[in-house]
Amino acid sequence: MGCDIHVMVEKKSKGNLGWDTYLRKNEGFHYQVGRCYELFAILADVRNDFDIVAIDDPRGIPEDASATYLEYVEEWNPECHSHSFITLAELQKYDWSGHPECDYFVNDQIPELEQLAEKHGCTADDIRIVFFFDH
Repeated sequence: MGCDIHVMVEKKSKGNLGWDTYLRKNEGFHYQVGRCYELFAILADVRNDFDIVAIDDPRGIPEDASATYLEYVEEWNPECHSHSFITLAELQKYDWSGHPECDYFVNDQIPELEQLAEKHGCTADDIRIVFFFDH
C-alpha cells in the first residue's frame, strides 16, 4: 500500500501572532509535492529505506498551526501519521546533493517558497510547510 504526503504552506502572521495558511491561486491551500519516498525520508524519516539522514524526525503538529491546517488534520484523523513542519530556512540549509529524485522539489517547490517569502517581505524562518502522511 502506498503512502502520500499532505502539505500546506504557512507564513508567520503579521505581528508574529501565529501562522496563517497561504492560499495559492487555482490550487486552494494544498501544496503539491507528489509521492517520492526519498523526499519523505528527508523531510521526516518516513519510508526511509535509503539510509538517508533526515532533516528531523516527525515533530508533531505545531502548537501554533493555522486553524485551516488543524481542520484539515481533523478531517483525516485517524488516517494520518508522522505530523511535522519544516521552515524554508531548514529546507535551504539541507544538502540536497545526491538526491536526484528530489530535483523537482529543489528546483521548483523551494524556489516557489522563496518567492512567497520575497513577495510578503518575510524571512526564510517565516515560511514553513506543515504536513502529515497517510497510510
